Amino acid sequence: MADDELAAPTGSTSHSSHTRRATTEERLVEAARSLLAASTLDDLTSFVTVKRLTDDSGLSSGAVYSAFTPDAGVGARSRSAPQVAARRSFWNFGSEAIELVDQLTLLFEQVVDASGDDDLHILQSVADLVSGPVAAQARATTNDGWSYTHLFLGAAVALNDPEVGEFLSDLYAGYERAYQPNLEILMRLSGRVLVDGIDLHQFSEMLISATDACALRLRIDPSTDPAIISRMFLAVWIAMTRHADARDDQLGPRLAVRGQGPLDEGQAEAVRAAVLRVFNRAGWPAVTLAKVAQLAGIPDGRLAGVYPSRHDLAVIVRDELVAGVLRRDDQRTALAPGARLEALVEDLSDTVTMQRSVAASLLISQLNRVTESGSDTDDEGSLVIIERFAEVIREAAAADGTIDLSGPTVPPAAGDGFRVMARATLELMLLRAAASTMPGRELAALVIDGMEGSGVGVIRSD
Repeated sequence: MADDELAAPTGSTSHSSHTRRATTEERLVEAARSLLAASTLDDLTSFVTVKRLTDDSGLSSGAVYSAFTPDAGVGARSRSAPQVAARRSFWNFGSEAIELVDQLTLLFEQVVDASGDDDLHILQSVADLVSGPVAAQARATTNDGWSYTHLFLGAAVALNDPEVGEFLSDLYAGYERAYQPNLEILMRLSGRVLVDGIDLHQFSEMLISATDACALRLRIDPSTDPAIISRMFLAVWIAMTRHADARDDQLGPRLAVRGQGPLDEGQAEAVRAAVLRVFNRAGWPAVTLAKVAQLAGIPDGRLAGVYPSRHDLAVIVRDELVAGVLRRDDQRTALAPGARLEALVEDLSDTVTMQRSVAASLLISQLNRVTESGSDTDDEGSLVIIERFAEVIREAAAADGTIDLSGPTVPPAAGDGFRVMARATLELMLLRAAASTMPGRELAALVIDGMEGSGVGVIRSD
């Protein structure tokens, strides 16, 4: 009689009987789990018997024993003749592997022959074509799907069956050797190179591994769209390669390194110095992620994890320009508040109009930040100039007497209202500078007219 069928002792309750039964079941389930976790290829092929082989092949049992001899299995267990046959079938995988590689290579060559100059079109075409045969093997739509069944069975026992693990490892190495020449050609045609820190082996390893992961999802989930393969293919290309020339403005968002921690103090200073070095020598258009990463001694993928595009580097130049504006404003504190405000507006207008490309990048960076995170929170550098501008506006308004800030009741235009005016004015300046050729003096006059219309007193110098 089984443990869970024993009669409960005198005085026991049905609860104790249930507890004993549950404990017994749990022990047996855990034992089964342990056996499954330790399974080998011999365990998986134990269902292959002489009868099944003869029924399927039409041969006699004698044929089985004459062709295959029992031998030692993994560990202390023996391996039957049918299991030897099953193991041999696992090793005889070469033809299927070669067939799939040849099929993908042929598709690749067809795309290359028909390709134009658009690198995205080339990559998309290859991605779309690759997804076809992979999905067919994963879902066994054109054959029995043995290619991926073989892989998934082998992967399940590779830890416990060293021969299987070594066989699959060699198989993958062969895939990489077969695909690498095609990847080199595709990179050359698309004008792309590997990002810093990535070699061709790692690139092909990632593509093949990610493809097989997609195949696994397709095998187990009938609702998964086969397009997952083409999306994955493009994602890996975008993440691990970049344009060979300076057209890498949007490299950052395509890299799979985002979410890393911030740069340490030394790295941050190296990036700042590199940006300012290029900016001061060749202007903002010459600043690229690749150039900055090279000068700073930081992998471009690591840099892009913090600055997703070159536009995000513009804050470094902005902080330097703002520091200059603040220093000059500090020297004007003896002026009348209205005159100081006019001078600050003119200084800001001249600064943004002389650096229109920087202004454009700042706007793009801000738009990307809002689009990706939904946040338009000002960074520390923006807050510095907003606070200073708001302070000068407030002093001019108070000195003019149009707005009384001395009484017990503070009017709505005070406090945060001045910060809102300062922020809106700065954004207007950036937009005008980036989207027009308006000179600095005209921009300053436009801003001053708007302030006077809002009741802020400005002492004009003309």
